[in-house]
Amino acid sequence: MLAGVANATEQGSTEILSSADLALLNEVGETILPATAGSGGAKAANIAVFMEDMVRNFYDEKERATFTAGLVQLQAASRRTFSGRGYLELTATERHELLLGLDQAKPPPDYFRMMKQLATLGYFTSEIGATMAMAHVAVPGRFQGIVKIPPGTRAWSD
Repeated sequence: MLAGVANATEQGSTEILSSADLALLNEVGETILPATAGSGGAKAANIAVFMEDMVRNFYDEKERATFTAGLVQLQAASRRTFSGRGYLELTATERHELLLGLDQAKPPPDYFRMMKQLATLGYFTSEIGATMAMAHVAVPGRFQGIVKIPPGTRAWSD
């Protein structure tokens, strides 16, 4: 059993984030990977559920604490920057501005780096990300069963 699952089970719950936290993470993910004309964004992929699963099952206690405290820090940064408004109260442009500021900090806050990595990983491995946002080619190139090799062509094994 993984350490995260064991710890969560010992505490009597496997949920580490509230529904409000999940809503916040979906919106953060949507700011990082917004919907386009050709594909749904991170919110459509319900990225928050993936993020919670990864934090619960694969992060150690220190990483889990950093991530969950980051939700509070993100809201604090939003309120500090935008006249007391929380992240969910911001416009799309303001959300982008806030996350861009966090991303450009030297170094970026650990919690934001975790959120960004999880959003990207979760989105591009989701059905929406893998089938709509990315162009999947099962067999790249084309199959040529018969290829004429001119006489005198050196083979790699010569």
